[in-house]
Formats: sequence, structure tokens, C-alpha cells
Amino acid sequence: MHPVCQHPGLPPQFQARTSTSTKMWSPDVWVNGPWPEYEAAFEIFTDDVIPNMFGALQADGRSIKPCRVHGGHWDENIGVNAEPGEPVVFDVWVFYAHNEYKLGMWRREAILFNQSYIRQYLLGLPPSESASQWEDRNRLYSIMFNLGQSISFPGPHRLKK
Repeated sequence: MHPVCQHPGLPPQFQARTSTSTKMWSPDVWVNGPWPEYEAAFEIFTDDVIPNMFGALQADGRSIKPCRVHGGHWDENIGVNAEPGEPVVFDVWVFYAHNEYKLGMWRREAILFNQSYIRQYLLGLPPSESASQWEDRNRLYSIMFNLGQSISFPGPHRLKK
């Protein structure tokens, strides 16, 4: 078996960024066409929401320590090796991010991991401060996975709402 490199979410050729890390060009508009309401909301999101959330993670002398995460950690990428009975993770897309990023995938409707999995995860690795913003950060991180879905399946569908 030969490994295949896959890039869930935004393909590398679409990951254009401006000089600030909070602004990214939206390939969803390029793939699915203009949508003025979406574009206006995206501008507010990148100008206000993202800086607020990441600012809180870095307030009071705190810093965001990047770690290696699995960018596509969900139920269809996990199995069990029958012989030793050990877990196997497929379709690994590893990169450096805030450790909470990977849980954004679990928020999608298509993912079978429910809140009990998230609670168990957070017992071992508690939310970063400000813990009161954890739910909002999880929503933020889920947007990347939803944009990837929207780009992968162009056209009008319920994800756009």
C-alpha cells in the first residue's frame, strides 16, 4: 500500500493569504459564485470575530502554542487493526495549529462523533483560556471544514445557509 497525500478543506492552490493571518481570500466565492450577504458577513468575521477570539487566547501573557493536529479526524478515518486490535488512523493530514482546531470537524452533521466524544476529549485536554469562549472557537474552527465541503461540492445546497 502506498500513502496518498490528500488535502481536505481548502486545496493548497486556494490557500492564498494577505499580510495578516486573520484575512484569507475565500475560494468558496470563486467556486460557487458571488453572494453579497456572504461576502459582507465574511468581512465582519475576518475583521472583528477572528481577532477577538485569538486576542483572548493571547491575553494576560498567554500564547497560542501550535501543535501537530490531524486535519480530518472523524469516524470514517478510524478503524481497528484486527490482528493486534489496535486503533488505526487513515487519511492523515497533519499540520500545526491550535490543539482545539481538530475538534471543529466533529461539529459537522455528517460526523458521527457526538458531544460525549468532545466531553471525553476535554477531560484529557481542557479548553484553552478563555475557556468561556471554547464553544465559539469550536464554531470558528468548524467553518474551515464546512467551507471545504462547500468548495468540494459546488452549487446551491443547505451548507450555504
